[in-house]
Amino acid sequence: MAKVIILTPKRKIDAPIAERMMVQALGYVNRIIEDKLSRVVHYSETDLSSHATGTAVHGATGAVVGTTNAQTLTNKTLTSPSVNSPTLVLKVTDTDGTTEGEVWYDVSEDKIKFKTAAGVETITSA
Repeated sequence: MAKVIILTPKRKIDAPIAERMMVQALGYVNRIIEDKLSRVVHYSETDLSSHATGTAVHGATGAVVGTTNAQTLTNKTLTSPSVNSPTLVLKVTDTDGTTEGEVWYDVSEDKIKFKTAAGVETITSA
């Protein structure tokens, strides 16, 4: 609700002075209104349209990860992830790996193996 201010002078004010006061008051009110409107127009036309089409939002650079659509992510670090129904995909071969850190399923020995700096290790069940 808008505020209404009624001024009641204690003494008579002649017309020219009253007119000048009214012009000054209206000028002040117009400057306030113009300032507020320019801010609204600025935000609605400039910032909001660029925000809606932007791919760098809230400090993120690059495409922003959504929560409902399927996406392929690269160069992301997961801290304490929780994976539901994990599937391990291994290379199936009968030859030893050559790259340190490589993991594979050796079909001839029916074992999972991995390459370390010391050589090839076999994973055994406890």
